[in-house]
Amino acid sequence: MKATKTRDDPTTLKGAKDFLNYWLYGMLKTSSDLGAEGVFLRNAEEAAVQKFLEVGHLDLGDVRVPEEILEAYHRAMEERGMLDRTAITMRRDGERLRFEIGQACPYRTVCGWAHAEGRLRRCFRTLAFAEVLLRQTGRVWDGTLEEFGIPCRVSVSPSRLEVH
Repeated sequence: MKATKTRDDPTTLKGAKDFLNYWLYGMLKTSSDLGAEGVFLRNAEEAAVQKFLEVGHLDLGDVRVPEEILEAYHRAMEERGMLDRTAITMRRDGERLRFEIGQACPYRTVCGWAHAEGRLRRCFRTLAFAEVLLRQTGRVWDGTLEEFGIPCRVSVSPSRLEVH
């Protein structure tokens, strides 16, 4: 007998999105309870981005310009059905990249849960942006949640921290 996939099956797109939201929510709650939330969540997002890049066989090549890196990443996410690029606008403000992110963000559900509980202090999307930028540029980037809503207003900028 052949097994059929349901919408909650993590091997379907809907199941993968659900899994991501529940997994990150668990990470958020755990990190809030244990302290060092930023470090904990950054490590969780690093693992998620690494898995996405490996499973999706995504190679961004030699692109080193931050806007081009994130545009290529968004294109890959859209091709895999994870987001709608038209729901994201990006603009440069000095070294800072500012974004408005609409309803179609894959993290919208977990952020909504965290916001309702008063736990939302970081944007998971900017954690992903920061990880992708680190991998491509070798520089550490920090994400900032400026405003939660539709759209969310967030930014990423080079960190003052150095990685050796």
